[in-house]
Amino acid sequence: MTTTKIIVATVLILSGLGILIYPGVSFTTTGDTIDFFGLHMETRVTHYISPVVGALAIIGGLVVLLVKPRGN
Repeated sequence: MTTTKIIVATVLILSGLGILIYPGVSFTTTGDTIDFFGLHMETRVTHYISPVVGALAIIGGLVVLLVKPRGN
């Protein structure tokens, strides 16, 4: 097994577990900019990561770890 494959699988599995254990994982992006009578306002949009993404990351990590590449 290559070291890169093990690192990718480990990162996927650990991030998936983190998302499943702490379901409130979110990130914020900037939204629309509003100029109102010289007042400059910027909105922010919060996005939540679904636990389904965590489960898919765990499955993907296990697939990367357990599936052997095809021989030439």
